[in-house]
Amino acid sequence: MSFNNRSDALIELIEELTQQGHEYVLVGGYAVSAFNARFSTDLDIVVAPDSKADFVEFLEQQGFEETDSHAKKWFYDTEVIEYEKRLTPQQPIGFDLLVNGLGCRQTEAQWSFDYLYDHS
Repeated sequence: MSFNNRSDALIELIEELTQQGHEYVLVGGYAVSAFNARFSTDLDIVVAPDSKADFVEFLEQQGFEETDSHAKKWFYDTEVIEYEKRLTPQQPIGFDLLVNGLGCRQTEAQWSFDYLYDHS
């Protein structure tokens, strides 16, 4: 399976989230791909805390499995949950669910889901 197939699978996932009416903010590689193509095999999505259960259920229904989960002690308490789905044994796609906010490793700047959603 080529990179294009993995990319298509991720774009279909975004379309399904939107069609189902989920509120989220797309960040990371696919967000900046609007300006210039970028190689990425995962989605980075920020969601409100009260939407977490809906997103977990959605991902499980799509065949994703949780691979890691950890809290970030930023100003906005954030939980990062990493998911993976294998399209083939050698071709995984990932989904990083960032609950309540996003932080920058380089600058340590932080943004809440509400701020990101209101300004996206």
